[in-house]
Amino acid sequence: MKKIKMLSLLLVLAMLLGLMAGCGGTDDTPANSSPSSNASAGSGDAEAPSSTNPGTGAPAGGQTVTIANLDEINDFDPFTNQQTTYLCLINNNCMETLLYIDADMEYAPGLATSWTVSDDGLSYEFQLREGVKFHDGADFTAEDVKYTIEYTVDPDNGCWRAGYFSSIAGIECPDDHTVRLTLSAPAPALLDSFSSLAIVSSQQDPGTYSSTLNGTGPFRFVSYTANDAVVFEKDADYWDAANVQLDGLTIKFVADYTTAITSLKAGDIDLIYNLDASYAEDVEAADGLKVVTSPTSNSTYLFEIGLHNVPAFQEENVLKAMFMCLDTQTMADEVFYGYASPSLGVVHAGAKYYQDVYDGTYDIEAAKALLATTSYADGFDFTMYCMAGPFEGIAVIWQQALAQIGISMKIEVQEMSVWLEHYLSRDYDMISNSYSMVGTDPATMMTLVVGGLFDYQASEALVPGLQDLIAQGASTASDSERERIYGDIFEILAEKMPLYTYLSVDNLYAAKANLEGISFNGEARYIFTHAYFS
Repeated sequence: MKKIKMLSLLLVLAMLLGLMAGCGGTDDTPANSSPSSNASAGSGDAEAPSSTNPGTGAPAGGQTVTIANLDEINDFDPFTNQQTTYLCLINNNCMETLLYIDADMEYAPGLATSWTVSDDGLSYEFQLREGVKFHDGADFTAEDVKYTIEYTVDPDNGCWRAGYFSSIAGIECPDDHTVRLTLSAPAPALLDSFSSLAIVSSQQDPGTYSSTLNGTGPFRFVSYTANDAVVFEKDADYWDAANVQLDGLTIKFVADYTTAITSLKAGDIDLIYNLDASYAEDVEAADGLKVVTSPTSNSTYLFEIGLHNVPAFQEENVLKAMFMCLDTQTMADEVFYGYASPSLGVVHAGAKYYQDVYDGTYDIEAAKALLATTSYADGFDFTMYCMAGPFEGIAVIWQQALAQIGISMKIEVQEMSVWLEHYLSRDYDMISNSYSMVGTDPATMMTLVVGGLFDYQASEALVPGLQDLIAQGASTASDSERERIYGDIFEILAEKMPLYTYLSVDNLYAAKANLEGISFNGEARYIFTHAYFS
């Protein structure tokens, strides 16, 4: 249960606190420039990104961005902090990773300027950026990457990412700027994992991880004040300091969105992190403010279905009839104010091997006719567990539609602690959830969300062959073979439905209209390296 509990807490935090990912660059260009091509498994070196600076011509210096955030960040340990606010705002501004996921959901260089992967998927080599220093003045070298990986996988350290790197069997550092990895088995999603692993100094005392930050990013940690703010200042020794135009960042803790928007209108803050779509219209109507949407989104809303708890869900066509009553367009328009779109795939549209597998038809009469072919033509009862907010709004819309075909869905709105207890015990009929920390490779979502919870969500008897396919997809080196495997996985999930993904939700932030140059990708990771006020 301990492993499942850690996983579930991570997924709940992903749902509640925001999203993640970021962008990168090469030796002589800023880390969040858009590359002309991206390195991936077997693709060779990453080419140099464009040298265009989004902030060129803007006044440099003397400016600080103040970010309103509803969730306090009070633990700075990069190995154990699962809070996605931390990952979105700190992981690539104070800390840095080997590579990033850019706005197109492609891999881009970070502390690694290039990488190669062997054809068999068992060897990785990273070329590291030169001239980089940690904020304490220590030089960044290959030994720091080696130390970070070894600390992560050490079970005594309780790192939540440990399983992501379990396939690494050996680490070599032939020189200060080269790292070679040997794997025990192919792990195609490994690059996803490195996009979220902040590299720490091998010289820092682990006892200080929770209280301070020592990264290589453009902004160095200054202070944390409980119930108030975290303050960062520009690092004058940053490897690309000449292109950093802000003097600092402040993450200000606020009580609620109303307070945040009032402060934004008054000019007391410059940006609201992870804006709730229900406030977007108010922001857009205000002079001098704007709402920014990420180019792509990997935030997906889904139902997890207790096939093992409800016999009706196990009969062919029952769930299909139910989801023909799911008016996803109305949900996107009314619950998310247009900042969402119906999903026809199991994973987010930016993921590798994505394909439409759901019909997506909304037709009450057709649903009634299909249900009539089952043993439950007269309907049945079940309970939906959800939390307040958009989850409740979605459930109410669906509840009203299901009633028209004789199915009674009881909605039980719960606080997170109660919701989590049901989630961990797997005692639900159906539970409403969302995921955002799933990267670009479907192996991440399939292993954690489906495979990791498989014994509770369903069983081999109910969904035969799925678990084996998930293992194959995660450990097969051939790209064409993986595409075939995930096609089979998606089809099985669409047929048996231990879960059902129905919406892709946009990532948003609100800001002053003249705040420019922020890199903001599909996983809602913010990079302020080139930010400036026009």
